[in-house]
Amino acid sequence: MNPQQHAPLPYQKPWRSYADQVDILRARGLHIHDESSAIDFLRHVNYYRFSGYCVAFESVRHQFKSGTTFEQVHASYEFDRILRDIVTEALEIVELEFRTSISHYFGEAYGAFGHTNPSNFYRFDHRVWLDKLHAEANRSKEQFVVHFKTTYREYPDLPSWVIAELMSFGSLSRMCKG
Repeated sequence: MNPQQHAPLPYQKPWRSYADQVDILRARGLHIHDESSAIDFLRHVNYYRFSGYCVAFESVRHQFKSGTTFEQVHASYEFDRILRDIVTEALEIVELEFRTSISHYFGEAYGAFGHTNPSNFYRFDHRVWLDKLHAEANRSKEQFVVHFKTTYREYPDLPSWVIAELMSFGSLSRMCKG
């Protein structure tokens, strides 16, 4: 299908300075008490990103509810940023434990290179998965990978507890599922 059939209108919005962006927000009914702070904020947070937070404060599209302030929208953005940081930190802890558990289990059950043996998996495209692991090892500049590569002949195969540190979360999930 022709991409122009999905977008019948040409994009015509011009580039805007930070001061112009503040003027647009004001014209839409947003109360901005400290213009220089608003401009400074927009220098660090893209207007487009900020405008996504504005939607919850609009009565109709591009018109703010009466009395809405820049500080309220900014506080919504900050709450989301802090919450995202907390969730990301928690997910990092869970992911690390997941990596550790899976690699420890494979090491105990099948030995250091048990993950390289397709018979240790079921209903799993092992070759494609292992090729991706090899590619990840070959791309890596991590010192522990360089050490393994220059010390042991099994490279690009790495022990399960080593490759677990390089694997994408998707590869780790496929390993667990398989």
